[in-house]
Amino acid sequence: MDEWLRIDERKTEIVVKIIGCRNAESFKNQQRENMRYRKKFTDSFRVWLELVKRPEHQGAISAIADEYERKKLCHRRYRGKDAGARCYCA
Repeated sequence: MDEWLRIDERKTEIVVKIIGCRNAESFKNQQRENMRYRKKFTDSFRVWLELVKRPEHQGAISAIADEYERKKLCHRRYRGKDAGARCYCA
């Protein structure tokens, strides 16, 4: 999971440059919160891919994104028709 987070943080730097966002830390903080949640259940990326299929886990990760959206903090949506980056500063 820690390696996943490091890779995701590098990807975040690319995404924010592409969309013109000035708040990479918000994206990174969201992912750190997601990781803290995931680590409550497993340290294995492979195991998490099975766990995330459960509605309660999908809902918990979506709730983190909902909170960022409510506060108008730059963030990502991971699933469904609303998937993608959200920037409030560009």
